[in-house]
Amino acid sequence: MKEFLDDFVSKENLKNNKASNFLTNHIFNNLHAFVFIFDFEKTVPIWVNKYFETRMGYSEDDLMNITSDQFMSLFHPNSLKVFINRISNYCSFPSFEKNRVYQLMTKDGKWINIMVSTSILKLAPDGKIKYLIGYGVEIIGNELQKSLRDLNELGLKSANLLLIEKLSKRELEVITNIANCLTDKEIAEKLRISEHTVISHRKNMLHKTHTKNTAELVHFAVRKGII
Repeated sequence: MKEFLDDFVSKENLKNNKASNFLTNHIFNNLHAFVFIFDFEKTVPIWVNKYFETRMGYSEDDLMNITSDQFMSLFHPNSLKVFINRISNYCSFPSFEKNRVYQLMTKDGKWINIMVSTSILKLAPDGKIKYLIGYGVEIIGNELQKSLRDLNELGLKSANLLLIEKLSKRELEVITNIANCLTDKEIAEKLRISEHTVISHRKNMLHKTHTKNTAELVHFAVRKGII
């Protein structure tokens, strides 16, 4: 797994690494959905997005310092059985029944149903699973099919995590402004860099993403969930 993932799953770098910070603050934290990184061996989340915090009612400190037993206590007993079974069989069948519905209790004591999908984010040196990345949407009423569609769309964004690593923080800023119809000169003034540098970033992004022109680059960024 690439060094970027080592940085990304570090608690310190999730806050201080520029690429990880941009990813968490400008992408995952803007999603109206649950996103989390899960320590497979310790069975605890090591990072959650802002929506997860807000909807569950727990602060970042609550979730970052939670023990495995405390985390398990959030599950309804029936969901806990499903969760434990899923974790037990994940190594043998990592793609088996990818989408699962869990009933979790919020901090104010309310049960919510969340459809969750997970995938392997990082392996340990011995080849065992170290971290999972998960994303989920809440099922409200009888809107199961809508939740499934929302989850699949969210999955497309999460599946492109490594693509974001190709672009620097500055390049991400440039492509976002290009998508907002700013000219090279306007972008240069806004980011306080030279117009030549903006053009260089544009060329570098075309090369990294294997796109032919600016329109195709913007389409790529939108399609991959980068902007």
